[in-house]
Amino acid sequence: MKVKIVLSRVAFAAVLALALGTLALGNGHSHGRRSIAGAWVNTFDFPGDPNTLVQSEIILPLDQAGATYAATFGFAKPVQNSPDHTIGRPTGTYVRVGPNQFNPTLTWARGLGPTEFPGRAAYVTLHVFSGTAYLTDQGTLVNDGVLAIFAARQDVAPRDGFPDEGEVPVVVVPWAFESKRVEVQEPYPLP
Repeated sequence: MKVKIVLSRVAFAAVLALALGTLALGNGHSHGRRSIAGAWVNTFDFPGDPNTLVQSEIILPLDQAGATYAATFGFAKPVQNSPDHTIGRPTGTYVRVGPNQFNPTLTWARGLGPTEFPGRAAYVTLHVFSGTAYLTDQGTLVNDGVLAIFAARQDVAPRDGFPDEGEVPVVVVPWAFESKRVEVQEPYPLP
């Protein structure tokens, strides 16, 4: 038995508009154009340091709704002033709290000074960034918040990379950075 479905022109136009709108806004994903998923790059200039730090970011959705994202950052330029000075890779989570607003929490450690292990620095400070993030356009992600810095002695029981309960940061400073989305580029012509 065959069933014939007949759509009026209005119904057909509505279905087509809905399908095209979903594809245009969501690019096939339910979290829409305001997704922060992707590859990003940002730069930092520190007072008194002649070198610009170039940092890459990978942000991936953890669910189909685009409510939670995992983030990891890497440095495109070495940040070691010596074999005994290292900065860990910031890692964290972004949680959607509005149509274009996210609350990030990122954490990383810094090491300084020689240890009995060659090429490994002693754990000195733990950094925690928290605040808000939003897209100003589809290619620019703004993070605005505070950076709390804890001493390694504030991560003891257990020693897990997070400050112990009740610990107060040694210092808290405002921290904002803007990242640019890495878009697909046409190959550059060879000379």
